[in-house]
Amino acid sequence: MRINIIIPNYNKQDYLEECIRSCACQKYDNYKIIFVDNESSDNSLEIAKKYFSQYKAEYVIETAENIYPYCWDECLQKAFNHLDGEYYTIVGSDDYISENYLANFVQWVEKQEEKVLCAQSDLLWMKNGDIAMHTRHEYKNMDDLKALMLKGCPVNSPSVFYHIDIFNDKSIKRLPEDYSGAADYDFYCQIVDKNYYIHNLNNFIGYYYRMNPHQATWQMLQKPVSHGALIQNKWKEKWKIS
Repeated sequence: MRINIIIPNYNKQDYLEECIRSCACQKYDNYKIIFVDNESSDNSLEIAKKYFSQYKAEYVIETAENIYPYCWDECLQKAFNHLDGEYYTIVGSDDYISENYLANFVQWVEKQEEKVLCAQSDLLWMKNGDIAMHTRHEYKNMDDLKALMLKGCPVNSPSVFYHIDIFNDKSIKRLPEDYSGAADYDFYCQIVDKNYYIHNLNNFIGYYYRMNPHQATWQMLQKPVSHGALIQNKWKEKWKIS
């Protein structure tokens, strides 16, 4: 089973060494790393080239024009040109993963009786090197998941693995021009609307989400427009759920 790791980056030079090392030193052989820089104004691109050259992992380095604020969609669109294999996942350039992250996912997915198009796992939130929080979203079935979607995003966004069929379904479109950094949330609603279940491993398999003041997530929350509310209202109307 071949997996693509996409690393979108914008001005995260201080975190790149640990991120790249964690991705390049996976104890799983069949994978490729796609690093895409989003017109960083720091030395991210040069640093990425330096560290990737030190490892044997297969990788691609790309650049993408910075168009949409607080999101990684330009990087994803460029990375999608390099996809191969069965699955892809995204690792934030200020985050890092355990050496068994891919192997843990593969071990889980190969035990599933049905084809898994989308799956998420738990997150450990790291602050100054310590665990600040452990998040898990609980739901039992599609109806439960859809109901949660209308209250907030019940998906640990960075921990998600997508089957290549999600990418190939062109009726599911990311909309950063409408929802900026909340485009992931709407994307998950679209996945559910297609009756594609977002499986939940209900387990921590190795994604470390680093809390820092430069995260786009926190910058989004300070904006006057609530994109989350816009998404909830959109899907409440479509699904006719009050």
